Amino acid sequence: ENIVVKGMPLIMASVQGTERLAAVEVIRNGVVLHRVSPERKEVRFEWSDTTFPGESWYYLRVTQADADKNGNPSLAWSSPIWVGTKRQD
Repeated sequence: ENIVVKGMPLIMASVQGTERLAAVEVIRNGVVLHRVSPERKEVRFEWSDTTFPGESWYYLRVTQADADKNGNPSLAWSSPIWVGTKRQD
């Protein structure tokens, strides 16, 4: 999805896992900017990107506390959202 914002983006997340959530990370342009460690199956939070440089893409990466037989944690990613800025008139 593509969106345009005036000011700083506000990320609003709601995540429900199948097991305890070890981490939910907000990633901008490939860099982790914000991380919560809820240690429960469900979490909701809001986070404002006060360092927003303009034209960027964001997604959430979720890591559950469980692991497969090889010790790899369960992971999930949101679809990316491209964020642009609204020009000031």
